[in-house]
Amino acid sequence: MIFNMPDTKTMSHVVLLSGILGLSACSALQKSDTHMACEGHAQYQVTYESIWSEETFPIEYPPSDAHYSKLVGATHLPQITPWQEGQKASEAITLVAEKGQNYKLKNCVEWLIKVDKAGSYIDGPDLNTGTGIITTQFSATPEFSCLSLISMIAPSLDWFVGVSALPLCVNGA
Repeated sequence: MIFNMPDTKTMSHVVLLSGILGLSACSALQKSDTHMACEGHAQYQVTYESIWSEETFPIEYPPSDAHYSKLVGATHLPQITPWQEGQKASEAITLVAEKGQNYKLKNCVEWLIKVDKAGSYIDGPDLNTGTGIITTQFSATPEFSCLSLISMIAPSLDWFVGVSALPLCVNGA
């Protein structure tokens, strides 16, 4: 699965990470601030392509109802880590992963926006089948130059796809 992120800057393809829940939260985890600042605003288009079908994954493919919840997330400060491998997930991330519900994550991002730790909430479409393409657009600023996105994989107990704190500004570009 690939995110295509056309942009006038340097980002072109980012491999979409997938994982099983057991990860961390929308609670702002601190990490070292080692990124270089970028200049200006950048517009991005995320294209998510899923190839999850009985043909491509013949073992234990669900008999019906394969789908993904809405692709949701935020642009935010580099110090924010919505989830992290080996850490317990927040209720907001758990609700997206287990039930495809994004209201707590949206509330969390709205709070982060109010306290100047996030720039925008990203509210993308869902994918009602296991295969297909969805697209959403967002903008990033020099201050809020990291991207986090998540979507539930269903049917499953708690699988999801996403990126956590992906730097959109690399080496100042």
